Amino acid sequence: MKRVALSVLMLVALVPVAQAEEPPTPNADRIDYAKPDAYRRLDPMLGDAKAIQGLAAQLAKKDAASTLRAIWLWAKRNLRPAEAETSTWRSVSDMIRAGTRTSEAEAAIAIGTLARAASIPTAYVKTLDVAWLKAGATGAIQERTFLELHIEGAWRLLDPVAMRLYDRYDPKTRLLPGDRLAFDKGGDPHALVLPNRSALYQAQVARFAKAFDVRRLPWGVSRDLLAPIKVYVAGRAPITRYVTATCDTMGFLVADTFTAKEFDRLWPEIKGGILVVTTHEGAPDLPQNRWKDVLPAGAAKLPPDAKPTAYLTRTLPDQTVVIYTSARSYAGVEVAIARALSELKR
Repeated sequence: MKRVALSVLMLVALVPVAQAEEPPTPNADRIDYAKPDAYRRLDPMLGDAKAIQGLAAQLAKKDAASTLRAIWLWAKRNLRPAEAETSTWRSVSDMIRAGTRTSEAEAAIAIGTLARAASIPTAYVKTLDVAWLKAGATGAIQERTFLELHIEGAWRLLDPVAMRLYDRYDPKTRLLPGDRLAFDKGGDPHALVLPNRSALYQAQVARFAKAFDVRRLPWGVSRDLLAPIKVYVAGRAPITRYVTATCDTMGFLVADTFTAKEFDRLWPEIKGGILVVTTHEGAPDLPQNRWKDVLPAGAAKLPPDAKPTAYLTRTLPDQTVVIYTSARSYAGVEVAIARALSELKR
């Protein structure tokens, strides 16, 4: 019995372990725009080339715009939304046989393939929403697949969902309509890995988003022109109303008022602006673990109403200006804030 068990173990050990498919590295520079004819070919993974070309011939019109419109209408009528998405690759022939499309990406593949078969050079552009990237790339992936088409001697951009053609298009641009970042391009939709291959696509996007520095975006690092007058007020009503009224009178803009428990959420937005901190129950209305990093020196030790109009200021390394007042009377708060803001205007 021991020998049999050993033999089984040896056989198991010899069975190769299947390796998970690695997602390809995105590359937005792989299209050779000088050779549009290379983007007419139908890859075998797309299905029965002869049948696809026959269908495209039926849909072809006198000009590219009319042909694309006919292709889109055909896809809308003949490729109905499937009940469930799939991670499995389906060729255009598979879609036609099933009469379904499982995603916008599959619709883009069908339209792009028929465009190629109608002799319109076509490439695929994968995009991610800039707002989604800047927010930390969490939750459902916000994406869209565009098509680059060579029409009348120039490359143009097509949104196959809205069916909008952008004639004045520079293929080198990375920011596409709808504030979308073009992060990957290619002529072969199977090798490119579009969202219809969801598991592999999600792995690719997760890896890209983790390594992507949002500052690489043209507006990833910008200057807030309102920052010198933008004020955030930590405190409670009605004190915050008096601070707001004073700021308005002095020509400053109150962007938000909040309490200590909301500070960490707002801190990234506050940075670079002006932070006014008032007191609540005799203490600064900020999380106590942030007092040392944010408040002016001595603020925590300043007794409430030590002087009715007392205030302290501090400029942080990121240029955030912090104004702290321990005044608790409405008049005292107004005077303290007015004096502090007057110093900033000098």
